[in-house]
Amino acid sequence: MSIIIILAIVFAAIGLVGIVVGGVILATSSRRTQNQSATIPGVDVPVPQQWALGHDPEARLHRRIGAVVSSLDSTIGKAGVTDLETRAGLMLDATAIDNQLVAIWSLPRNSKPAALAEVEPRVVALEQAAAAMVTAPGLDSTPLPDLPPIPPLPGTALPGSAPGPAKAARPEADQA
Repeated sequence: MSIIIILAIVFAAIGLVGIVVGGVILATSSRRTQNQSATIPGVDVPVPQQWALGHDPEARLHRRIGAVVSSLDSTIGKAGVTDLETRAGLMLDATAIDNQLVAIWSLPRNSKPAALAEVEPRVVALEQAAAAMVTAPGLDSTPLPDLPPIPPLPGTALPGSAPGPAKAARPEADQA
């Protein structure tokens, strides 16, 4: 009987150690995920990991820059040479603004509002320039082909069109 109790205690201890080890692994992997989601691909600026989910003004502006870079990435392969130069300039601007946001983040709280007031218009201008580039009419120069009209389904009629064939006109439908 005492062997069974000892075995139960050993198995409980092994289970507890497994739960603790699993929790530690889960915590470290979630930190890595936060670090990865805080950085912007294509903009190599080391940013604080709190910016991944933070609500500070710097973090929100950083995520807006990330959205701009993501929209610019969608133009790769669809733009001409002049568009590539514009895109490269916008990416450099995004990097410079993100560097400035990191510098502002390290300032004392009472110094941040004035610095953020200078940066926010630059982020807005970056967003507008990227939107103009992404929605440029010549960006996707392959127009859709003209498709033939779709005929109505049998037994249905579109408003303003002739009715479809009736059931009585099809003898095989009566025999079934």
